[in-house]
Amino acid sequence: METQKYIKHSNIFLITLILIFMLLIGCSSSDDDGDLNANCNNWTEQYLAQANAFSEASNVYTNNPTLVNCQNYKAAGLNYVNALESVIDCVPTANSQAYIDSLNEYRAEVNAIECN
Repeated sequence: METQKYIKHSNIFLITLILIFMLLIGCSSSDDDGDLNANCNNWTEQYLAQANAFSEASNVYTNNPTLVNCQNYKAAGLNYVNALESVIDCVPTANSQAYIDSLNEYRAEVNAIECN
């Protein structure tokens, strides 16, 4: 059986922790209201649902590695990356390039998942 490729849960948690740190700094109440995107007030809602869906799809695929489950897993991963991308306006300018680079790497990892 071909070795299954999947993104480890630790990657999800690492990105989540980085996001929390960056967004708490970038969207703190001490910033001018004009500098914040209106969506920064609910940034967690924008990506946590997708993170949970990705985690669930990962569990399903790990327990039952079918083609359909793999495709669902990959789609959930891309939805998660898109959700992370949707909060980019909340990332402080000084950190935005590193954030974009991380998103691009993560998207490449998800796209590299082979569903055969």
